[in-house]
Amino acid sequence: MSMMVLDPQTHLEYFRKIGKYPTCQIPEQIIFVYPRALFRDICAKYPNTRGDGIAAGLRVIAQGERSLGVVQGPLGAPMAALLAEQYFALGARQIVTLGTAGALNEELAVGDVVVCSEAIADEGVSRHYLGPVEKVQASQLLLTQILSAFERTQLRVVQGASWTMDAPYCETWEQVRHYRSKGVLTVEMEVAALYAVAAKRGFEALSLLGVSDRISEQGWIPGFENPKLMENLGQCFDTFCGICFGKTG
Repeated sequence: MSMMVLDPQTHLEYFRKIGKYPTCQIPEQIIFVYPRALFRDICAKYPNTRGDGIAAGLRVIAQGERSLGVVQGPLGAPMAALLAEQYFALGARQIVTLGTAGALNEELAVGDVVVCSEAIADEGVSRHYLGPVEKVQASQLLLTQILSAFERTQLRVVQGASWTMDAPYCETWEQVRHYRSKGVLTVEMEVAALYAVAAKRGFEALSLLGVSDRISEQGWIPGFENPKLMENLGQCFDTFCGICFGKTG
């Protein structure tokens, strides 16, 4: 096997050398929160500390001896993989993402939550980690935990696959109809990359997706401003907090 030119640990050692290594303790559980408004709301709602250097923007929610790291989610598969690699090297062992996606399934409504059990690897990152795979899987541990926790909420939650495609302006109706016929629920830009890095490095990963827009035979139907979207994603965050801090019963 060929040796890599650069690895995350070497990268982090460089940041340490120039004085930009994080001074805070990195929690083992990290959540990437993609909607900026939701990230701001979470930072205002929960007591937090701030990291520095490579962990700029990291907020740490602590309750007793347990802690959860909250990070502004990076756009696109390459940045999702890069940040996941770096946080894993810093000590994270579970990474959950809370983001948005377009619905392919016409029964999904804006604000519905999709627990992404697997992702179609139609981006460029996953093949560098795993070769030419068709699908990558979520952590079964996290999947079981979150589905059990959601049973105690009123959220409309669906489990299924998402299509990760890193060129949204190149999606075709032929592709949409193909994946829809296969039961794929949503389309987004990051999940397959995260799951591929997790499979390669050996950490737990799961993505929760709020439906922000819909692709129907009538065309593209945006719903980004629907208050139900942020409300439901906020409930997802609180549910994951409950798992982290042992409050799910």
